[in-house]
This record gives sequence, structure tokens and C-alpha cells, in this order.
Amino acid sequence: MLIKAQKFFYENTKGIKIMSKIIRKNGAEELFEVFLPKEAKQQIIPTVEEVLNWQETNDRRLVINEIVTEELLFYNQLIIQWNKEDYDNNISIENRKPIRIYLNTYGGNVDPAMSLSNLIQISKTPVYIYNLGVCASAGVLIFLSGHKRFALKGSKFLIHEGEIGLSGQSTKVMENLEAIKQQDKEIENYIISKTNIDKKLYNKNKKKEWWISTESKELGIVDAIIEDIEETFK
Repeated sequence: MLIKAQKFFYENTKGIKIMSKIIRKNGAEELFEVFLPKEAKQQIIPTVEEVLNWQETNDRRLVINEIVTEELLFYNQLIIQWNKEDYDNNISIENRKPIRIYLNTYGGNVDPAMSLSNLIQISKTPVYIYNLGVCASAGVLIFLSGHKRFALKGSKFLIHEGEIGLSGQSTKVMENLEAIKQQDKEIENYIISKTNIDKKLYNKNKKKEWWISTESKELGIVDAIIEDIEETFK
């Protein structure tokens, strides 16, 4: 965990050297150095957080630790890009470097969640997904798409019916309501197909806030509980 970040600037006749020192919770320090030529002086300088995000993305690691929104669709582009890289380099599926997605989200917009989920399912490059605390609502939809699914001990999942608000002409409201009902049915079939949850159990619990934790592996939501930190990156 990042607890402190310091940025230093050194300017000479050739340009600017930017040195960012990161101090993590365990006391470990990391130093990043970037040199900008003099003509680039007026360019926007990346923050420490942006450098860390770049590092993670460059290593095929994606983090979702906020509400799911349309901004998540950028991850679709990355997954397509990495699949293309592996294809262009003629790397066999079993030898491809996995994409790892780390989740800690209370949910959000279903549409981008399902878009990402659908793409993950057809990805030929393996996608491993980790629940690092909470996967709620739309977060569960993303989690279940993983080719391999892991969770920290005590991690929670929330399955429930989505909330809606409709207004406008009665005909349009009815049309939208039918579309939502169809989407709910598709989500139900998706969850049942990806887990050991059958239709009877799903219908029994779907109208409440169905929190799942210790039984997540038994229900087929999780493939393995993480016992060693190295399991999150090896």
C-alpha cells in the first residue's frame, strides 16, 4: 500500500530530471527517474499514481477498486490489444502471460460490467480475477467471467436485483421495463451457468441482499481461496 509519495525536480541546460520516491506501508522505498528534454519542459508531468498505474498496466495487471462506470470500457481495449499481441507473436494459449484483474468494488453500472465480462469470456489470453475484499452487484458479473477465480479469505460477494427508476411516456416505460426484465433473466442464466447455484436457490435469494462469503467456494463462485500472497501474481 502506498502511504507517501515525494517528487523531486533537477533542472540543467539539457532538461529536467524528475525523481519520484515512493514509500510503502512496509517501509520499502522505490525510486522512479524520468528525464524530460528541455523542449518538453511545458508538457504535463505524470503523477506518481499515474506512473504506478502505467507499471501495472504494462504488466497486464488491472485494478477495479471503485464504482463500475463506462470508464471501465477502456479495459476492453487493453484486453483486445494483449490478445492481438499474443496472436501476432504466435504465442500459444498455454504459454501466454495471463491478464490479472484485481477487484474491490460495490458494483455500479450493469452494461459496462457485462460488456467487460463478455469480452473476458472470449479472450484467448487467460484472464485471472481476484476478489480482494468485496465484489458486489455488477462486480460479481465481472468476477464470474474470469478463466480462473480467486478470493482472499473473508472476501464477500453480493448478488441482488438491480435498482431502476423509469419515467416518461407509458409506452416507453413499458418497453424499457420489458428490456430490464430480459436483462435480469440473462443475468440469472449467466450466474447459474458460472456457479453451482441452481435456479431454485437463485430465485429464493435474489429479492434480498444475498451476501456470500465462507460458502463462496462451495457454491462454485470461487475456484480457490488465496492462502499465500504469491498466489496473487504468480
